[in-house]
Amino acid sequence: MTRPPRLPALAAAVALTCLAALTACSSGAEDDTAQTVTATLLPPIAQPGAEPAPATDARSVVQATVEPADEGRALTLERAAGQRWEEAGTAELSGDGTATFLVDDPDAEYRVVAEESGDLAATTSEPVEGSTSFGDLDFDEAFDGDELAPIWIHRGAEYNPEGLRACSRGSEDAAEVGGGTLALEVIKDPSRTEQCTAKKDNGKTLGQFDYRLNGHVATNRLFMYGVTAARIKFQREQGQHGSFWLQSPIAEGDTPAVAGAEIDIVEYFGDSDDDRLASFIYYPTEDGAVKEGDWIEGASEFLADKDDDWWKAYHVFSLEWTPDEYVIRIDGQEAWRTDQGVSQTSEFIVLSLLSSDYELPNLPDEDLLPQVMDVDWVRHWLPTEG
Repeated sequence: MTRPPRLPALAAAVALTCLAALTACSSGAEDDTAQTVTATLLPPIAQPGAEPAPATDARSVVQATVEPADEGRALTLERAAGQRWEEAGTAELSGDGTATFLVDDPDAEYRVVAEESGDLAATTSEPVEGSTSFGDLDFDEAFDGDELAPIWIHRGAEYNPEGLRACSRGSEDAAEVGGGTLALEVIKDPSRTEQCTAKKDNGKTLGQFDYRLNGHVATNRLFMYGVTAARIKFQREQGQHGSFWLQSPIAEGDTPAVAGAEIDIVEYFGDSDDDRLASFIYYPTEDGAVKEGDWIEGASEFLADKDDDWWKAYHVFSLEWTPDEYVIRIDGQEAWRTDQGVSQTSEFIVLSLLSSDYELPNLPDEDLLPQVMDVDWVRHWLPTEG
């Protein structure tokens, strides 16, 4: 998996790309070199932090894309203030020609100035604002109260040996709402006193383990296109993986246009010396199922600082889904982009903490159960008209 270079400070800039057809650009007229500066505004999808927090406190992202890509070129973000423009941030252009800024007010009007650099004259983008850059907030789940809202259902209540979960199943006993979060757990199944024989997909026996219950929920309504985001703090230990994903309800078909795709926005496989964060797309073709994606290279670079970790603090994982591509981001930073397997059908949102059989040996001690994945909020913004 490849990703664009990142700027050194999350508070200053985050790497991402634009919403389709929502940018505005302007060319410099002072020199002989053709150049463009485009700016776009994404919804509030950046909110790292150790504690639960209102989704209204999340920050939006302004992206600049500059051609030619003059790495290190100084950029200035400006915000409209009546009849004038005020400086709202600075950044340097990355090698892929992008730079981004975190902003507190998505309803304000912004523009980006690419400062004079060598033979390149100073050039300013057309302004952008949230009212025209992304669609309305269509779904807003804050997990208030002490039980799941009716829109959520529990999944996977049966053992699934074919899916490599012969030793675990979903249960409402492994999902708890309280304190403004949804806690999805992997716990020992109190109804099973015997142990389960876990096997790999090739039939090799991995050992004997306690049966487990998994937190596994999904929406009973469908979503299509736009931006979908969740603020999540993952479990610490290996032996299970936390996931935020979309799934098509259509079981038959040999193209993603007809049958949709499984869109694994993020999967976390537990703390280790290696990066254990991944994104995948699974989709059907005439020749069989295809898997696209990989581990997120250098995932730790998305963390706020050296004391941060995926199990220590919440981070916002988001999917921008258009008819042409998927863009996956972490706190507004682009982690992966692909035009493969793009679903053209509505899908439901899934949140899960699953203990697949092949993972069970990776838990150092079964006394470390329960493991918990906390979800602070889930939101979906519609695409803009057109």
